[in-house]
Amino acid sequence: MNKLLVLLSWTVMLSCSHQGHKAEGDAPYYIKLTIPYISALKPLLLSDVADSIEYVQLEATDDCLLPRQGGTRKHLAGDYLFIGGDLIYKFDATTGKYLCTIGSRGQGPEEYASIQRLSILEDRQIIVIRDAGREYLTVFGFDGRYQGRIPLAFKGDSLLTKCSGLLRLIDFDDQYAAYYSFITPASNACQPNELILYDNKNEKIIAAVPNTLGGTYVDFAIKFPVLMSGSLQDNALYYKSFYNDTLYVIGKDTGINPFAVINLGDKKVPDEVLLSKNWHALMKGKLMISNIHVNRDCIVFECFTGWAPDTEYFLCKYDKATGDVTYHSNYVINDLDGGGNLAGIYDLANGIVPVYMHSDIKEIIKERYFSSADKSQLKYPDMKEAFEQMQQTRDEDDNPLLMILKLKK
Repeated sequence: MNKLLVLLSWTVMLSCSHQGHKAEGDAPYYIKLTIPYISALKPLLLSDVADSIEYVQLEATDDCLLPRQGGTRKHLAGDYLFIGGDLIYKFDATTGKYLCTIGSRGQGPEEYASIQRLSILEDRQIIVIRDAGREYLTVFGFDGRYQGRIPLAFKGDSLLTKCSGLLRLIDFDDQYAAYYSFITPASNACQPNELILYDNKNEKIIAAVPNTLGGTYVDFAIKFPVLMSGSLQDNALYYKSFYNDTLYVIGKDTGINPFAVINLGDKKVPDEVLLSKNWHALMKGKLMISNIHVNRDCIVFECFTGWAPDTEYFLCKYDKATGDVTYHSNYVINDLDGGGNLAGIYDLANGIVPVYMHSDIKEIIKERYFSSADKSQLKYPDMKEAFEQMQQTRDEDDNPLLMILKLKK
């Protein structure tokens, strides 16, 4: 689906265990996960998910001063980098030179007030913005100029019109959108689907996955959007269902199809826990998935067990070829050039990771944020000194340094 994003989920285990890599039904993969001995886990290697690294130091100007770690949205589109926060900034992807600001903030018809979602359509050279609180998408060109709006009225489907306030937009382009609904028992839900692929121009639902949650609604049931999540990988959208343990792949031409069956066994959160006043205590010892990364070799899940303040996180890597599952601590060690590590897998969705300055990190946790691998362990040992040189020449007032990962496709 041109630009529709990919939903994620995770999990992990200390030693390898063969699970079999043919899923039940139509899904190509079957993955059995459990909770490992978390304190003994070692980090995942960056070389497992990426082939190489490039760096871009973003130029700082009076018109473009970003937070230390950049904006909340980072997109690489050919020769350009787009960084979105309160505003959307365009940079040269090779030199980091600031080029322009896309549109402006405000309440006017050609402005955006609060960016909820952002879609970059490289082939069309347009940027589509979902502005929170507005029932339309705002479109700008790569030159920063306003190009119009696309209504999100759901006129062609009364269920979507009636229930739009209970749907969360996953991702979109200028025609198609994917939505998921808040966790609510089917008997109380506003509309019958958990996941919807919608054709906005023709005003119709293309495909949907039904809500199968049993029980009766209570106020607690709506508080768990974290149990369903997503991320764009290689122009595919993946969605981890909470209700039926399926990881779906979504496409405008193919609809919604099972990609993997994920078996959590007795570690799965039962439906009744979500409908209980004791949900916090009942989450203890249960396994939940919050992010996922899919590439040519493996699927990496980010998982957690328990609930705050006792939450513990870890990673799980599923090898597509062998069906083996390995478990890792919740960060990815940089064994490519010995530079910055990844604090989890969230930034793998688009392969752009802001690099902390050494001075930002306390000595006691530096090993978590910067690679401890020596030159003999690195894929590109000559790049280690180049990275350290970049760090030494950075200034406190600089815009962020970005690590551009060349992910395995």
